[in-house]
Parts: sequence; C-alpha cells; structure tokens
Amino acid sequence: KLEYVNVANNELVDLPNLDKLVALNTLHCFSNELAFLPRFDSLKSLEVVQAHNNKLTVTPSLPKTCRLKSLYLNNNNLDKLTDFSNSGFNKSALELLSIQGFSVMVSIICQD
Repeated sequence: KLEYVNVANNELVDLPNLDKLVALNTLHCFSNELAFLPRFDSLKSLEVVQAHNNKLTVTPSLPKTCRLKSLYLNNNNLDKLTDFSNSGFNKSALELLSIQGFSVMVSIICQD
C-alpha cells in the first residue's frame, strides 16, 4: 500500500483525488501552483502534509477522522484559516502547524 507521495516541484495547479490512498501517511506537495488542497476525508492514516510554497488561499478542511500531526503551509496566499475548534478535527493530534508568511496575525489553539 502506498504510504508516501511526493509531487513537489512540479508546477501542479491541482492534485488528483487521493481518496483511494487509504494508507497514505505523508504527502509532499510543496513548491507547486496549488490554490487549494483536496479533502482528506478518507485518508485516516495521513499524518504529514507539506504544502508550503504554493498559492493556497485557505487552510484545508480537516475531518474528524484525520490524524494529522504536521501541516506545513508556509509561503502561500493564505487569507483565511480554518477554525479547527469547530470542525470536529482531533486537534490534540496536531503537533505542528507552520504558517510562516501568513499576512494576518492569528491565535491558534491546538489543544482540547
């Protein structure tokens, strides 16, 4: 089963549907032209997403079943952050949320 996908540095404008990659643990999609990330609803094993250096305008939607530990969103065009406190997402799993280069000052709470 595929656990690691690296599509970094490919000038991609979108990612294909990843729903069938149920064992995916790590997704490297940094340094592309991505304006959004797909939903991670079926990716229950996903722990690391590196999506820095893209054109993302919002943080991805994270479902309750997501076990994401590290989310790298540095150097994007973020103007809105997902409110993880109301999304049902298990915030206690998130160990690192990197948003360097975000243009608005925010306070993020990642614990219950």
